[in-house]
Amino acid sequence: MLGGRGLSVRVLVQMLCAQLLWGRVWGSELTFELLDNAKQCFYEDITIGTKCTLEFQVVTGGHYDVDCRLEDPEGTVLYKEMKKQYDSFTFTAAKNGTYKFCFSNEFSTFTHKTVYFDFQVGDDPPLFPNENRVTALTQMESACVSIHEALKSVIDYQTHFRLREAQGRSRAEDLNTRVAFWSIGEAFILLVLRAASRSSEDKEDGKQPDAMDLKTAVFNAARDGKLKLLQKLLENKTDHEVTKLMSEKTNGATPLLMASRYGHLDLVEYLLECCCAPVEVGGSVNFDGETIEGAPPLWAASAAGHLKVVQSLLGHGASVNNTTLTNSTPLRAACFDGHLDIVKYLVEHKADLEVANRHGHTCLMISCYKGHKEIAQYLLERGADVNRKSVKGNTALHDCAESGSLEIMKMLLKYGATMEKDGYGMTPLLSASVTGHTNIVDFLTQHPQTNKMERINALELLGATFVDKKRDLLGALKYWKRAMEMRYSDCSNVLVKGEPKELIMAYDYTKEAGSMEELDSLISDPDEMRMQALLIRERILGPSHPDTSYYIRYRGAVYADSGNFERCINLWKYALDMQQNNLDPLSPMTASSLLSFAELFSFMLQDRAKGLLGTCVSFDDLMGILSKSVLEIDRAMKQRQPGPDPAQLSKALAIILHLICLLEKVPCTVEQDHYKKETIYKFLKLHPCGKNGYSPLHLAVDRNTTCVGRYPVCKFPSFQVTSILLECGADVNCRDEDNNSPLHVAASNNHPDIMKLLIAGGTHFDSTNSFRQTACDLLDEKEMAKNLIQPINHTTLQCLAARTIIKYNLTYRGNIPEKLEAFVLLHR
Repeated sequence: MLGGRGLSVRVLVQMLCAQLLWGRVWGSELTFELLDNAKQCFYEDITIGTKCTLEFQVVTGGHYDVDCRLEDPEGTVLYKEMKKQYDSFTFTAAKNGTYKFCFSNEFSTFTHKTVYFDFQVGDDPPLFPNENRVTALTQMESACVSIHEALKSVIDYQTHFRLREAQGRSRAEDLNTRVAFWSIGEAFILLVLRAASRSSEDKEDGKQPDAMDLKTAVFNAARDGKLKLLQKLLENKTDHEVTKLMSEKTNGATPLLMASRYGHLDLVEYLLECCCAPVEVGGSVNFDGETIEGAPPLWAASAAGHLKVVQSLLGHGASVNNTTLTNSTPLRAACFDGHLDIVKYLVEHKADLEVANRHGHTCLMISCYKGHKEIAQYLLERGADVNRKSVKGNTALHDCAESGSLEIMKMLLKYGATMEKDGYGMTPLLSASVTGHTNIVDFLTQHPQTNKMERINALELLGATFVDKKRDLLGALKYWKRAMEMRYSDCSNVLVKGEPKELIMAYDYTKEAGSMEELDSLISDPDEMRMQALLIRERILGPSHPDTSYYIRYRGAVYADSGNFERCINLWKYALDMQQNNLDPLSPMTASSLLSFAELFSFMLQDRAKGLLGTCVSFDDLMGILSKSVLEIDRAMKQRQPGPDPAQLSKALAIILHLICLLEKVPCTVEQDHYKKETIYKFLKLHPCGKNGYSPLHLAVDRNTTCVGRYPVCKFPSFQVTSILLECGADVNCRDEDNNSPLHVAASNNHPDIMKLLIAGGTHFDSTNSFRQTACDLLDEKEMAKNLIQPINHTTLQCLAARTIIKYNLTYRGNIPEKLEAFVLLHR
């Protein structure tokens, strides 16, 4: 039995292989090359009722497309497609006879095509003669059928992947060829340009640039240190022409400034001695990607470290204390970059050590901050004021603490530096704790100028820095325990933390740890430790210090990244209240907080639209931030001297418009809608105008309002925002500094729907701006808006009369009512 079964298995396997090989005979499969302007036809005899499938794909050549046509025996077209890359067509033969299918490349002039097709006629015959019998197949027969079908699928997949591989190889080879030719062409062009450049340089001696290019040529020669070229350029020029060239600026700088910046000593001396270049004229110069305005040549040479040039400039009468626009001296520039030799030379030539920049930072301060010990020591030896304060009240000790320069700090203390508080009440010890310089903290906590409470605060603040800045919870706990030990070190005078007036909801009602046991319990709850850090920072630094609100916002952002938007919003609201209660109106930090809210709400609304859970934006949250934003505008508008900065005001206005746009996406009740519109009405009645005199309505119809931060919020011009502003009482005829109405701005942005909305709201269609342009004049001729807005539909007899009065300069003042005088003025 066993031998017989083995024989039957071998027979079945042989039959299966034969059937697989024979089963493909019922179709035609071919890959062939189709020449350009060529047509190739194939024929197949098919009986009526037979199901057929034609599949084809262009493997290589041109745009990988070909024309295909299938006809029945009588010439009737069954299938016809033009320029197809691949396709499949199935049909049932309605007639007996020879069917013809053709592939054409006649539309191609140059490229050959490689085409694969598979024309399957009928179904495969049964694997066994009695496969379709009524009785069920045996287990062996069923397995063979399954294997048969699976192997057919494998063959189809192999064919498919062979075609994809061939097509991919063809594309890669074609791309490689193109890149090779492009590289050759590029190399040839570079060679030609190089040859042309050399030829141009060879001819420079005999060719002078024209008057328009001479100034630039002189500037470039001075910048690049080409003395001979500069001499050629200036020969045959009168003294007056040379003097004029030396005084003129290119890209904001004179030739002498550029030569000094890049240390071209020979050029500097030639410009000073032979060209009478002005030695004190400042200009724009770039250092480390930052443009310094009003920098004199001596400042540029000192900052760049060119001692010889500094010596030459001073020898030719340069003022040693001449400053930039920010009041930075050459000595300060040399101190900033650590050029000790130049510092000494300048001081020896009467440089003033105590001239501070606009922030009140002296040369000693910047040397300490940058860690230049030798320069700091030299300045101290020459009598620099060790306790001089900046505008914000910090001293050189603060700069050492912030930069971690312990050796310089010890030196300052030897020269009599005292522990002063800055404008925020920060001592150097607290500054070191905020920046996380443990070496400074360890040193100053042992210094006799520091009392016990200051040491405790410093250690606790350092622990908060370890939590939020260094993300080291164990390190934070170590410093908090040291501080706690100091609090309880004197049993007769335990320094217990005061009880809070109230627990703060944003901090999840967390209370500061008051004992070692409570500190030990924190290690099992990292989130509790993070709240402890915020509480400690707020207690020690106070709410007015920038770091206090900054780290509250930072912690909120971390929660938002993890999807906990509720905690984020609560923390950010608390930080915003803190900023509005302690900072000036329109402070950049407050504006940043408001913008962060807009970006967060936009992100949450996008997630809600995608169906994600936990991202619900409530009307109350959005409305609360809008109210606080309007409050910020109100605070700014109440400032008398000086008024609000137009750039900061523009940003705040744009943020409010984005918040209004987001509010329009959030469902609300009738009462909530009324509250929203009431708030917008109050906002409009403040009559705020930002940069270029833009009102909120101008901003709502301007595409530039879209870009308010790093992340997208809403898109402008916004029909919805414009509509609700008009509904809430926005002045449709308000004007900017160029006398543009919102209609003019909408026209500049080619937004016909908003233009129609403004016209329906009562704006005057043919009023002109300062350039005597109507809104229609500003429409782009190429845009559809030009055709959608027809001036004749919006022009009245009054408008025509007013235009005539203006055109012919007729006297109208006193001859018509005052209201009409204002109407005429709209048409100037």
